[in-house]
Amino acid sequence: MSRRNRRSANKSAPAGEVQATPTGDSFANFAAKMGANASNLQGGATYDFTFRTRNYRQLEWMYRTSGILRKAIDIIPDDMTREGIELSSDADPDDHRKLTEAMNRMGLWDALGDGVRWARLYGGAVTVYLIDGQDMSQPLRLDSIRPGQFKGVYTMDRWQLTPALTEVVTEFGPELGKPLYYDVILDGSPLQGRRIHYTRLARFVGAELPFRQAYTEMGWGQSYIEQWFDRLIAFDSATTGAAQLIHKAHLRTLKIKQLREILAGPDQLKRGLYNQVEFMRVAQTIEGLTVLDGDDDFETNTYTFAGLDDLMNQFSQQFAAVTDIPMVRLFSQSPGGLNSTGDTDMEMHYSMIRQNQERKFRTPLAVLLDILHRSELGRPPEDGFGFDFNPLDPLSEAEGAEIFGKVATAIGSLSSGGILMRPTALKELQKASEITGYGSTITQEDIEDAENDPPTIPNAGPEDEPGLEGTKGTQR
Repeated sequence: MSRRNRRSANKSAPAGEVQATPTGDSFANFAAKMGANASNLQGGATYDFTFRTRNYRQLEWMYRTSGILRKAIDIIPDDMTREGIELSSDADPDDHRKLTEAMNRMGLWDALGDGVRWARLYGGAVTVYLIDGQDMSQPLRLDSIRPGQFKGVYTMDRWQLTPALTEVVTEFGPELGKPLYYDVILDGSPLQGRRIHYTRLARFVGAELPFRQAYTEMGWGQSYIEQWFDRLIAFDSATTGAAQLIHKAHLRTLKIKQLREILAGPDQLKRGLYNQVEFMRVAQTIEGLTVLDGDDDFETNTYTFAGLDDLMNQFSQQFAAVTDIPMVRLFSQSPGGLNSTGDTDMEMHYSMIRQNQERKFRTPLAVLLDILHRSELGRPPEDGFGFDFNPLDPLSEAEGAEIFGKVATAIGSLSSGGILMRPTALKELQKASEITGYGSTITQEDIEDAENDPPTIPNAGPEDEPGLEGTKGTQR
């Protein structure tokens, strides 16, 4: 529209009413039908809601029948719980052993892994703390836990619970706005009919959603399958189609004179045709002969599979990309290329796993360990009690020994030079044990005993010890 036409259109508009003028900010070439709004095939593309997360039966069927999808769901929680944690405090190491054994005995790692697993599959899940003799509908009070009360945990997916959306947490903090209670529905669950206070469970969410979308999912997240679905269909279609092409790799064509007349004729002619074809099928082996009528014609066609491997590899890479799992881990397939080992990919994967551990497990594990400490040891955790996640790629025994030797040599040199005192040296060796595995038996008592050592002279020999009369270095 020209400037003159726009002026005349605006003048003709009623008083107080603004004349609408269409504008466009994107590239468009209407003559060539190029651009987002140029009536072409690309312009017709859009994104629609499928709400696949709410169809939990289809999600279960896919999880049960698709091996690659099951791996994509299971790998993350399996890696998050594979190596466990390392407890740290000034307490007796025997207490740490008791707590670790209790965690394994109660299956805490399996239950926490299932919480992340079902959240990835369904969009949400919870792991409930089972404390004998306490009302689940009341807030958890850690100081009320007595020895032997903690019996373990139990995991449920989002479809076994009904969040109390009308009663939410109003206290400022990370739980603000989340449901205050969760009611277990009557579906055969051992906790059916119970109301559970939010402080008595660990809540896990699948793929995070914006506020309005999360509200439509009753506060839960989205199943990861919903955002993987199109890439999964492309991968399965490519691999299944390639597998079916194997049956057509060697096509044989038989041209029979007057075939239409034979098929339209009496049954005797059809039986004769079937007998001929059956005879050819049985006799036509590698060393067999193909017997035909003089007017018939027989030919073979060979199908080529060139390019299929590249196509399937591209779909595999796309599916691995949307799942955030390296191909070497998801498909157990070594990467291609001259110097490709997959080590960099696995390092990135382990970094992502560590991030997930800190975000999803740090708070639930802190509460679980506090409960476990009171139930197993009969007292609350001491000051300085904590934990760290063990590395997913621990050093081998030889690598640990080599690193420990270098660290011990360096610390020994600093200590003999008077730069480090023996208590500090022991602390450094104890800290290095988290990486090397050597020096973990150094206790707090050893460090305290070292603090009572008499002062030493740097690089002093026996004749330089203070207090020995008649020797060199004695002060009178």
